[in-house]
Amino acid sequence: MFTGIIESIGKIAKMEKRGGDVRLHIATGKLDLSDVTLGDSIAVNGVCLTAVVLPGDGFVADVSNETLSLTRSDLSFLLHEHRLIKSEAEIRVMQRAADISAEAHSRAMRESKPGRYEYHLESAIQHTFAEHGARFPAYNSIVGSGKNACCLHYTENNCKMAEGDLVLIDAGCEYEGYAADITRTFPVAGRFTKEQRAIYDVVLKSQLAAIAATKPGKKWNHPHDVTVKVITQGLVDLGLLSGDVDQLIKDGAYTDFYMHRAGHWLGLDVHDVGEYRIDGKWRPLEPGMVLTIEPGIYVAADNMNVDAKWRGIGVRIEDDVVVTEKGCHVLTANVPKDATEIEALMAAA
Repeated sequence: MFTGIIESIGKIAKMEKRGGDVRLHIATGKLDLSDVTLGDSIAVNGVCLTAVVLPGDGFVADVSNETLSLTRSDLSFLLHEHRLIKSEAEIRVMQRAADISAEAHSRAMRESKPGRYEYHLESAIQHTFAEHGARFPAYNSIVGSGKNACCLHYTENNCKMAEGDLVLIDAGCEYEGYAADITRTFPVAGRFTKEQRAIYDVVLKSQLAAIAATKPGKKWNHPHDVTVKVITQGLVDLGLLSGDVDQLIKDGAYTDFYMHRAGHWLGLDVHDVGEYRIDGKWRPLEPGMVLTIEPGIYVAADNMNVDAKWRGIGVRIEDDVVVTEKGCHVLTANVPKDATEIEALMAAA
């Protein structure tokens, strides 16, 4: 809420509330806009303007034939909205960041082997970034093997990788100011176990369904809801949950295994600016928006409610997508995510 004073040629002579509009008529003195909110209409000496009240106690307005002096102004809301919709030039830069990051992930797959340390793969990723002109990561890289893959923000990256474990890598470069954000999960030794493959395929199915559901006009939350539905059904099919899928979703039972959102805005920051809700409701997706889609399943090593064969398996798959006129385009498609393709890439190394 704006609490400053706007100086004008008059004071409030009359204030009217008509539907969603606030009308203020000025006589002499100063105008206190403490009750004005986003989108309210104001009449200044009969001239109507639309107020834009911004986060951080800011006010922006334009009125003809009047002089308004502002005590302070915060344009962050308008700036964030401009950053949310990417231009073609921005998307080209983000595609380059995605391509560099995809090559780094592919290299990590080729160089993985039991007995190496997580930081060996981290260094290979960082080296690939720098070789292609992206000298810095967009965020601290996550390289978590074994049970470490179940820790969402694990960044120690200092454990020895073991035969039979998966390794989850969440890493992306910053290129010309723009971030990429990719997660891939693959077997340290190049072959998925039966249980690892079963969980992996559920996560991949949910991600592909969410990507297919990412279209202009769909609400921001829609891809997330799609992942929840597919993952909950998959957990039931694998015996990790039991009961009616719709009721399990209503009860939030899936959050023992899938406890985060399916994505976030991406741009100049890895978690970029931009509102997810407008007037309390999920905003519709629009062409030019770039977001991540990153479902996962994490079975904690100390989860005694499931069979021991599942414990310590953590899988996340993340891609960067740009909303187009008819659907979306995956910027990070150059790194494999089909389990068979991953195994083939690692076997050929």
